[in-house]
Amino acid sequence: MENITFGERLKKIRVDNNVSQNELAKYLEITPSSLSYYENGVRTPPITIINKLVNCFNVSANWLLGIENPENKKIKTYADMLAALVPILELENIWNMSINKATFKEYVDCVNDPEEREMIYTMANSAGTPYNKNDTYSIGVLKTVNSAIIGFFEDFQKVYSLYENGSMPESLYKLWIEDRILKFKDISLPGTDPDEQ
Repeated sequence: MENITFGERLKKIRVDNNVSQNELAKYLEITPSSLSYYENGVRTPPITIINKLVNCFNVSANWLLGIENPENKKIKTYADMLAALVPILELENIWNMSINKATFKEYVDCVNDPEEREMIYTMANSAGTPYNKNDTYSIGVLKTVNSAIIGFFEDFQKVYSLYENGSMPESLYKLWIEDRILKFKDISLPGTDPDEQ
């Protein structure tokens, strides 16, 4: 496992988010030299600064302090959700994945908890097609009526196909993903508190 220090993680996340030392120091209400000391491992910030960093960059304190990997970002907005889903959507054959009755039953039979087993059947049925032992069906894990989100997934499928077959360079594909996800950054997920610190 990679051993990255707090300072290295702080600098990485600051640079990844295109934030200058001066901008971050101003947000944290400290001097740029203090921030430089934190990034270079000369000093350790107080918990109040760590808390501000966690909220500023939407990462877990455990990740920032080097206790856990990966970043474990808090999912508060549609942009956070889409950013978390894109790597899953990029899995091979995700768009054409269907599970037949035998495979599904084998999977469910491995689940010991009856409540969890019922939840799996409920999730499969909520995908739009009731569970039918004679059918092949797709299992849906995300259901929405938000036309913008639906549009994102429809467009993503087309753009990803272009990227996969070599018609679109990786740099353009990544730029498209970043641009589209950014459009959802100010839309909070239902049930989340956008002002939660």
